[in-house]
Amino acid sequence: MLKNIVFDMDGVLLDTERVYIKSWEKAATEFVAPSDMDKLRVAMKECIGRNDTDTRAYFYETFGNDFPYDAYMGRTREFFNEIEFNEGLPLLPGVRECLTFLNEEGYNVALATSTKESTATRQLKALDLYKYFKYFVFGDQVEHSKPEPDIYLLAAKKLGADPAECYAVEDSYNGIRSAYAAGMKAVMIPDLLPATEEIRKLLYMECDSLFDLMERLKSGDSL
Repeated sequence: MLKNIVFDMDGVLLDTERVYIKSWEKAATEFVAPSDMDKLRVAMKECIGRNDTDTRAYFYETFGNDFPYDAYMGRTREFFNEIEFNEGLPLLPGVRECLTFLNEEGYNVALATSTKESTATRQLKALDLYKYFKYFVFGDQVEHSKPEPDIYLLAAKKLGADPAECYAVEDSYNGIRSAYAAGMKAVMIPDLLPATEEIRKLLYMECDSLFDLMERLKSGDSL
């Protein structure tokens, strides 16, 4: 049984993607023309799992090089931080139970997130999740984020394992594509985005929740 497992953060552990979308939409009223709102909604889905560098490139390609990306993202962060600090960030079901189980069973647990180190570390420590992970890869530690394989290849290197000996738990299309391209066994727990026909071809397994993943591991299911 393989015991190397790598988790995405947003949309797998933290229920932050809904907060991001709310923040993006609120900021868009100041920066995006009403006629471009449909393109923004597509951008929000396409950029899930990307780091800042790749998100910036996507926005310039979609809205033109004169789009005020830094001002727009600065405003989205203000709205996001307001929600984070006033209401806190919710966890997705089964996070503590699954991570506790993995630690007790001797799994090598890593995190691979496109979020930058300072933000992800703050959020994980605030929610008392940081302690569950042995290794971390953040979005500002790789040149290209998901869907490129860089972030998962670095995670495998830190784990000291062949990517084929690692499971990657993801919710986004870009995350699944990244894990698959790196040669990992991609496990999807859908959040905002359901698995498509294309994505299912890349999956090793699809689970309903972290509780479902934990129960499959307990029962010795093919993981």
